[in-house]
Amino acid sequence: MKRRRNRSGRPVLWMAAGVALALFFGLFIYAKTGPPSRLEPATPEVQKPDENGVPAQLLTVKVPLVSVVGGETQWSVEDVEIAPGADPVLEAVNGFLQRSKIAPDARLLEIRLRTGGAELEFRNLFERGYGTDNDSTILEGVLRAVRENSELETVIFWQDGEPARTLGNLDVGGPQPVR
Repeated sequence: MKRRRNRSGRPVLWMAAGVALALFFGLFIYAKTGPPSRLEPATPEVQKPDENGVPAQLLTVKVPLVSVVGGETQWSVEDVEIAPGADPVLEAVNGFLQRSKIAPDARLLEIRLRTGGAELEFRNLFERGYGTDNDSTILEGVLRAVRENSELETVIFWQDGEPARTLGNLDVGGPQPVR
């Protein structure tokens, strides 16, 4: 007994293959000759002055200021403009260190973000103590600068590629709460 083949499904298969091939080539031609894509850059560009010479929009950071009045430490904040693309935390911490004049050679060099916090790499900050009150002022000023200019929860202090342990008599080893 001979078996009959059902040939009724083959035209549909050929038609589906033809439609798929036509769609593929149509998409290929559109991708080659269609309108250009408008992808946004991954990092913001530094804006250049416009044709009238107006400079790019500057960013503002909050730099903590400390003063002692009648034996009381008082804190205030100064708004400082920084260049576009500059790191606000780095600029605020270095602004505090310069303005406080307690550790004039100290600088924050790098910020390495970690889950929920950051590692702050300093130069010339943790080499010595500055006196008990000044050590506390430096620590509080750095933490205020981070708090005012970021959403970080903790920071870990580093110097010369190693975690810092002390600032004078203050223990600064491990994560320090910012908030």
